[in-house]
Amino acid sequence: MTAAHTAVLQHLRALLQEMPDVAISVAHLPGRMAHVHYDTTTITIADHLGTPGFATALMYGVLSLRRGPYPPSDAETAEHAVMNEMVQILVPPSGLPPDSDPHTVADTYGVDISVARQAVALAQKG
Repeated sequence: MTAAHTAVLQHLRALLQEMPDVAISVAHLPGRMAHVHYDTTTITIADHLGTPGFATALMYGVLSLRRGPYPPSDAETAEHAVMNEMVQILVPPSGLPPDSDPHTVADTYGVDISVARQAVALAQKG
């Protein structure tokens, strides 16, 4: 396990300690990585995900629960905020060159390729 992986796990653990009533389950979710149940504080993660996808889905679920439910009219803004926060936790922006290859970032940080692509895009924005 790399230092980057350890840092992500420590951050995730700290977030979960702030929310002791969160339940995590794994189920068949066709076409989805995760589903957040705000009313029961449950995160359901798709059973088809490998380790990078699982970590991404879990972090997304935890951050979504922490932010809380949002009205449908704010869905795009809320989604964007959660995704940016998640990417910055999973792939710390410090030291990521703007010309990084997303596949290398995904392998280095053990994240889903979509997270790696967004991390590179954020690094390019500066």
